[in-house]
Amino acid sequence: MDKETYLTGTLEIRQGENIITLRRAGRGDMPAISDAIYQEYGTTYYKDFVYDADKLYAYLSSEGRFSAVAELNGELAGHMGTWEEKQFPGIWEMGMGIVFRQFRGHNILTYLGKYLLAYNIDVSKARGLMGHNVLTHSISQTQSEQGGMVVNGFTLNFVPSDILISTFTRHKNPETVNEKSSYCYHYANLIPDTKEKTVYLADEVTDCVQYIYNTQKLKRVCTSDGFAEPADKSTLVCDINTRFGYAAIQVPEIGSDFAERCRKALTSMKEKNITTVDLSFSADSPEALFAYEEAKKAGFFFSALFPNTERGDIVVMEKISTRVAYEDLELTENAQMLLDKIRCLMPDAQK
Repeated sequence: MDKETYLTGTLEIRQGENIITLRRAGRGDMPAISDAIYQEYGTTYYKDFVYDADKLYAYLSSEGRFSAVAELNGELAGHMGTWEEKQFPGIWEMGMGIVFRQFRGHNILTYLGKYLLAYNIDVSKARGLMGHNVLTHSISQTQSEQGGMVVNGFTLNFVPSDILISTFTRHKNPETVNEKSSYCYHYANLIPDTKEKTVYLADEVTDCVQYIYNTQKLKRVCTSDGFAEPADKSTLVCDINTRFGYAAIQVPEIGSDFAERCRKALTSMKEKNITTVDLSFSADSPEALFAYEEAKKAGFFFSALFPNTERGDIVVMEKISTRVAYEDLELTENAQMLLDKIRCLMPDAQK
């Protein structure tokens, strides 16, 4: 569809005797969406403005965002949005999915996910689309896979126990109820790519990354040849979320001072009680081999891969300082397979 159809038109899908209508979210939908979020999460949603209809609409309709709703037989049934992802340039994220309780069981999020996937192909021209799904249940993971996305990594120990509390996200084991929740990434590559490309990655991660490349139908040659310490200065961009105890470090430029810059950043984050840190850099040049080895020495492990961003194929490594509640995780078969591979790369204390 063209942009105007997404902005003003509708898409109807027949589901047995039901009709599901997909369209852009409007100002009049906001009170019901806000109320549904409150019904599901109480006051624990991590963005406070969702409880104010005007502020919610201003956010969802701002530049670089598109928000959609689903109606079931004319009644508002669910919402999901998509937006530009800062950590992975050229990639859009899909999230803020909510299904009104009385309409569960109709695959509402799957239909919304496919609609937003089509929007990103037709309108935003995103290079890829990602989603972030909680691991205390497999429902959203399954819906992402049904919508054409494939698991490509994890953010372990991402959300504190007092945020996003619902029957779906709460730890089931009383002994782990106060531990952070873990999430997985799902990804759909939206750039047709049939050419073979070389990426520079340590031999130990080849099994993980080839699994991800194969699921994305991408041809890559992984090599650990060409390792050399870079000569230039590093560029680090740090985004710290103190409420989550989480930080993301982007490394657009890998230089000889990479290890020292990371050490200083981690020291500063520890003082702020940051317990989970993601580190990302492009694997398109041999400097990635240097970055991987230095990050590993600092306690990071391979956790995700995002192909075809504006900065090339981006590797994500994670460092965590709190226990992962593995016994509470509910994974799809694909997610479990990838997590098993990644756990082989983790420091012994975090496995």
